[in-house]
Formats: sequence, C-alpha cells, structure tokens
Amino acid sequence: MERVLARVPWSHCIVYLDDLLIHAADFDGTLSNLWEGYLRMDLPDHLKTTLRNRYQHLNEEFSLLPPRLCFRNFKQDNILRDLKQHEFRYVDKSYLPKWSPFKTVPLSDILSCDCEHDCSKRTVITLGVSGVGKTTTVQTCALEWAEERAYHNIHFMFPLTFWELNLLKDELNLVELLQIFYPELKELDASSLNEDGVWLVLDGLDEYNSQLNFDCPAVSDVSQASTVDILVTNLIRGTLLPKSHIWITTRYSAATQIPDVHILKETEIQGFNDEQKMEYFSNTIGDDDLANKAMDHVRMSRSLDFLCQIPPICAMMAKTLKDHLQGKGLVIDPLSLTQIYIRYLSPTEASNTFAKLKKLAQHRMGKGNVMSEDELLQSDISALEASAFSKAFPFVLREEMGLSNTTVFRFGHSSIEEFLAACFELDTMKTLKKSISNCCKELVDKAIGSPEGKFDIFLRFIFGLIKEHCLELSDSVLLWIEEMILANIRSRTGSSLFHCYREYDSCALMDGCILFLQHGSPPIRGSAPEDWKWMIGLLRTFEGIRDKFELDVAESSDEKLLGELPLLLRSKKAMLVAEGGEAALPPDGPVASAKAPDGTATSAASEDSEAAPLPDGPAAAAPDYEAALAAFPWLSKCDIEEMGCYSVAISLMGSHNFLQELDFSLKEMNRGEGANEVFETFKTNLLTKLRLDNCGVTQDGCAELAAGLYECKLTELDLSDNDIKDEGMKSLCNALASPSCTLERLS
Repeated sequence: MERVLARVPWSHCIVYLDDLLIHAADFDGTLSNLWEGYLRMDLPDHLKTTLRNRYQHLNEEFSLLPPRLCFRNFKQDNILRDLKQHEFRYVDKSYLPKWSPFKTVPLSDILSCDCEHDCSKRTVITLGVSGVGKTTTVQTCALEWAEERAYHNIHFMFPLTFWELNLLKDELNLVELLQIFYPELKELDASSLNEDGVWLVLDGLDEYNSQLNFDCPAVSDVSQASTVDILVTNLIRGTLLPKSHIWITTRYSAATQIPDVHILKETEIQGFNDEQKMEYFSNTIGDDDLANKAMDHVRMSRSLDFLCQIPPICAMMAKTLKDHLQGKGLVIDPLSLTQIYIRYLSPTEASNTFAKLKKLAQHRMGKGNVMSEDELLQSDISALEASAFSKAFPFVLREEMGLSNTTVFRFGHSSIEEFLAACFELDTMKTLKKSISNCCKELVDKAIGSPEGKFDIFLRFIFGLIKEHCLELSDSVLLWIEEMILANIRSRTGSSLFHCYREYDSCALMDGCILFLQHGSPPIRGSAPEDWKWMIGLLRTFEGIRDKFELDVAESSDEKLLGELPLLLRSKKAMLVAEGGEAALPPDGPVASAKAPDGTATSAASEDSEAAPLPDGPAAAAPDYEAALAAFPWLSKCDIEEMGCYSVAISLMGSHNFLQELDFSLKEMNRGEGANEVFETFKTNLLTKLRLDNCGVTQDGCAELAAGLYECKLTELDLSDNDIKDEGMKSLCNALASPSCTLERLS
C-alpha cells in the first residue's frame, strides 16, 4: 500500500499502519483525493484482469509443458559464440560425441532481482530457436502473476510484442505507449511506473523492423515523446525508468543488438527433455504402447531426437508416427525428416492455397515469420483466403490479431516455411525441365558458401524430396557431393551436408567407410586417409554407437528389453550385470562383430555425460577403427520370452549388413514360440554364425530355419539341447544337401 501511494502528496493522503487518512481543505477536495487514492490502488488489479482474460486459453491447453530455462554465457560458450548460425545448429547436437543439457532453473530465479544492480545492467535476455516456447513462457508468466500464483514481488508486469510495436509510427511518450496496449490503465502516470517491482516484458526482438541504436538521444522523462525504437533503447540502457526491469526474448540472430554492458542475465530456453517428449507423445497419441513405439522410432536418429526438443516439431513427429505405426506391430520402419513433413502436411496439398503458400515461402525464406495482408496479396492470397486456410490448417498457417485489430499471419514453424520453399524449388525444376543433378549441385555450392548454415534445412528437404519423387542424381554429381562432404568434414558445413545427403541415401558413404577399414586406402580418388578417419568418427557420432550396453540379470525381461532396444541396437558390447554390480560377458565366447547400420541411428549419449566438442583432429576419431562397426550383444541367459525375441528379430531385419555373429541362447525360455518368431521374421542370410543352444526351438522353428539355409551365408549353427525331433532334423538334412547351402559346422 505504501508503494502504491508513495507518490501521493502527504497533504492528500497519509498511510498509517493499515489505515489511510484522506484529507483536504474542503469536501470536494477530500472526495477528489479519495478518488485518486482508489484509482492508484486499482491499477494493478485492472492490469491483472486484462492479462487473465488475454491469456486464459493457456490453462486449457493440455500439451503445455513447463519451459526449461537455463543460464548461459554467450561469449564463453563455443556453441553460442556465433549467433548468426542457422537455428537448427543450436538444437541439433548430433555432431557432438556427447551432450548434456544445462541445469534447468525456475523462471522465478531468472526474474528475481534485489534492485542493487547498476542501472545500466537491468535487462534479462532469453534466447531460443523458433517454436521453442519463448512467447508461451512470457504469456504463462504473465498469467501466473495475474492469477497471483507466482511472482508476488512484481507490482506491474507489462507484456509487449515487438511485432505490434512495429505498428506505432508516430512519436509518443512511454505512458501513452503503455496505454495503447492497456487502455484500461487511464490513471497510469510517472509516479506509478518509477518504482521497484515494475517489469516491461518485450517479446520477439527478432521481429522488430528497426535496428536498435544505442547512440540515440537520451530520454529520461516518461512524458517525453519520441519514436518507439528510441524509447525501447532508453529503457534497455536505464535512462528511462531506471528502477524498472526489462525482460527481452529473441531468436539468436537479433541478440547481438544489445551491448553486454546492459545485460544483467543471459538465459536460454532448451526445449523438451526426454521425459517431456515422452509425455507429449503420450498425450498426443493417447496410447502408451504406441507412444513408446513412436518414441523409439524418433530415437533411431540422433538428429531427429534432438530436433524433437522443439514443441512444434515434436507435435509433427507424434501425429505423423501415430498414423505411420498403426497396425505395423513391432516393425522398425523409421522415417526421415523429409518423410515426416510430407506425411504431416499431406492433408493440405489439395488446397489451392497450399500451392500459393509454397511460392510465398520461397520468396520470403529468411525474411522473418510475420506476414502482413499486403505481403500475402503479392502471392495472390487474400486475407479472407488466408484466414480460412489458417482455421482449417493452423499447423501450417496461423492468424494473429494485434493492435487496432491488425491481422498478421505466420507459418506454423520456420521449418515449415523452409519445407514449402523446397517444394516450390523442386516444382520449378520439374516445370522448367531443368537438370535435377545440375540444380542440386548449384544448391550444394550455395550451402557450402554459407558458413552460417543458412541453407542447411532447405537443402536437407531438397535431397529428401528428390528421393520421395523418385528422381535420380547422376553418378558424377553424387561422387562430387561425397568429395565435398569429405573436403569439409572437419566443419559444421560438412556435417550438415552429410545430413542432407543421408535424406537421399540413408547409407551414404557407409560402403566407403567399410572399404577403407578393410583395405586402409581411400575409396575415392584424391581423398585423404585422414578425412576418412574423421568420417568414421563422425559416422559413429551420428549413429550414437555406444561402447557398452548393460542389462541387469535380475531385470532381464521382455519389458526391459523393449524399453532398451534402441540403445541395445547401437552398442558395441552388451553385458549382463550380475548381482553385486559387476558386469561380465557370457563365458561362451567373444563379442561378435557386425557391420554398422545405415542412417537409422539411435538416441544420443546418456544425459549424465558431459558436453564435449568434436575432436580437433583425426587422432581422436582414429584410435578405434571399428568405430564404424558395431557388435551385437550376446543375449544368452536372459529371461526373454516370445515378445522380446520378436522385437529383436524385427529390429535386426530392418538393419542393413548389420549382424554377423549372434548368440541367442535363451537359457531360461521354456517355450519355443519366441525362437519360432525369430525364424519367421529374421533374415538369416545376414549371419555367418548363429548360436541357439537350449533355446526352445521346436520342429516348426527348425523348418523355418532350414528354409533360410538355402540362401544364407551361415557357416556355423548351434542347435544343441533343443527339441527339434526327427522332422526338424529331416528339414536340416534336406537343406544341407543343397549346393547353395554354405553351412560348415552344425552342432
């Protein structure tokens, strides 16, 4: 109460404990002073009512998850040092061998301030990529304050958006500016604002059309009129309202506008963690088993797993995989990034507006996400047409109302804009009957010439769309692309180009790596051995190959195996953890070696590992040349039953040139159904050695296995201690008599 009435002269009002003494020389004066005191006390309530009404919809969104904010140091952080990079580079850490998220801190810690800081350092800046939740975080914070659920130390909170500030062309003072956004605050004045506990929240600096100039004239009086950009600049540097606090959100590229001398705290929104991704999938899909299966598919690619942190992309993946996996059982059939977007946007393709949006996206790519009605008209899209499309397909185009009922439109996410631009680019190539190979080469050249990665995702979609449209690139261009990847393999440009190429060929450069490991010489003329060593190290990082997988004997079961399957499939060694905590391999033999799979990689390294940059030279990638090779686990002596066997079999069937040796001795399994499932689904021609002793194999399972011996390259087979009966042995003998059978040892 004292703070609210602090600027009221003592001759009008005196605050005494819990009492207010309103007085004046006469009745009319007393009434006037009483009204002044009432209005001052009522200002925060008016503001809270407005914010509650404006953001009430947030309480109704089931998918809204709490933001994960952290403190960062942009100058010292290698990842954030260059803030002009393409946004996906701040999210996709698949090029790093290990990555651990930063410690999450509550927003209340970020917005806390003891007001003893230097007046020039009073701005909290929060960075984040498009769609990660900056605006949602601001609105949620304002709603919680308005509902008096949090931030009780804040007296006034004024959320403002930079895109709406663009609409204010005339000079005005700060009070007038705030009253345009909050017209109900008619009694707002300098005395109300020049106090502690006042927060001005400026959302979306990257959407502001004017460049902030910190050499502009000083403005220190809230009644002094000036342009909006000058008012904002003076708020940030503390000349205007020196006791207030400023919170600015922005994408990375615009953060460099604010000098370090004015920044009090540097923060970042990290996006979803693994638990939040799983929660979002469960809420969206509505079936826990299917949600787990969909999440496993995402984790088959480290790149997709990282991109899934962004809520809109997480939504695309969840909805797409829900339809993709319906009725597919346990079949592992991962989708590429391009395939996810194609399936997600397929309901919109029949609309005439969709074709116009592709042209608009190609024209506007990189120019910001806020589109006015005039900009839409340039692509022959009326405001009425855009509004109707946005209501039907809000995930592609969103409509937003602002000051004076101004309407603007946005793409559902910046990556959707890039996908639509890539679609238009490919349509143009086909319409003009241009050489796809030559056009693709030109685009790769542009991407290499952009060290900040401006065309990373656009080119990735181009490669994926070429594949999905069954178009082919010439051998000479494919060879040139591989040479460009190797030539830039030590830079982010090389790793980004590798991601693009894998959209077209999921096994890109895999055969070359295997040949290099076998013969020690570069398979591409003119390439250096050191480049191939780097390629192998990078491939291992992309695939997320782990040195060790442990399965506790006490916990080994179908449920445990299904949950750990993505990690197991990318482990060089699998170990059973015995009682007492020691891990030991089964004594039956050495760990098997197997060729590495294609681009269907698994999730990133465990989150409790420390962040590590890519090695500075080939030495770090070279010591273990079998990095490009994986070893499938020995699964003997695990209590894994039919469903677990089936899951492993289906997973291996989806891998390319993967398994060479397998010990599948399921000592504790008393039924034969699981082993039979393996033979019915597993292509044994990928194996050279197979051990199935005491596996519960029946005569039916033996018949399935024998049928595969006619075409496989199996040289050793162990079927001891199985009840295969005479019929099973007869099936094996018939297969052994075939000239195409390569089996050399049977026990």
